[in-house]
Amino acid sequence: MATKQYLKKIRPVQLVAIIFFTVSGGPYGLEPLLDYAGHHGALLVLLITPLLWDLPAIFTVLELNSMMPVTGGYYKWVKYALGTRWGFYEGWWTWLYTFVDLAIYPVLFVEYASFFFPDLAVYKVPVCLVIIWASAGLNILGIVPVGRVSLFLGAMVLTPFIILFVLAFYHHTGGLVIQSPSLKGIAFPSLGMALYTVMWNCLGWDNTTTYAEEVEKPLRSYLVSMFIAFAMIIVIYFLVIWVAQLSGISTSVLTEKGFPALGALIGGHWLGALLALGGMASTLGIYAAVLCPYRACRR
Repeated sequence: MATKQYLKKIRPVQLVAIIFFTVSGGPYGLEPLLDYAGHHGALLVLLITPLLWDLPAIFTVLELNSMMPVTGGYYKWVKYALGTRWGFYEGWWTWLYTFVDLAIYPVLFVEYASFFFPDLAVYKVPVCLVIIWASAGLNILGIVPVGRVSLFLGAMVLTPFIILFVLAFYHHTGGLVIQSPSLKGIAFPSLGMALYTVMWNCLGWDNTTTYAEEVEKPLRSYLVSMFIAFAMIIVIYFLVIWVAQLSGISTSVLTEKGFPALGALIGGHWLGALLALGGMASTLGIYAAVLCPYRACRR
């Protein structure tokens, strides 16, 4: 008999939050884009890549999910289409790359937390272990707690950026000009790194299908939630890179010190601190959300 926690289902608004963290978690990670693509190429790469990379994946996921909205998602699709052996390979290959991917986020949490506690790196291992076990415990409780926590953390991530955008546009007196889009003069290796940066920050649409049976009205909920999450991600990515261009911040400073440095330049230390706090919330939300599909797959 299913336990009570698995009878509870998440609503579309919670699904949006989980999808947001599974795919993005905010623009943290886009900092090197201006350095790689330059001021004329950054926004062009940022807009074209998701159209060619994300939309086909979204439509594929939505079509397959409408046919088989089951727990296990893409693992079940592969198993059904190609047999048990390839389903096994799909499951284990996904687990292996996820082990590597998930290892990044507790470390990033410590880096953002070092904005407030410079000596925290000394305690990196115990802090990372706390994050790992806390996220695991949250997922064991079920998808509904994960959805609620994702909503809260999502607000913590988005609020500092909304403040950043308002202050940047309010105080900018030189006109809100967008650099003419061009890839001319960008070396091929730099262009490749720019594409990789955007692609890495737009991954994971398939991972959101493994708990389809735990979503209210999954067919409609996934259709609405995925496109809302996609629009949110693209808009916030575009605005933060545009603001970075308008601010005149050095691309090397942005790459090395991240968006807290951009916030400190535009609004002062307090805004930099808010963006560092948002970075901490982002890493926590990503870890919990990315762990969620494998909680579902274990069943």
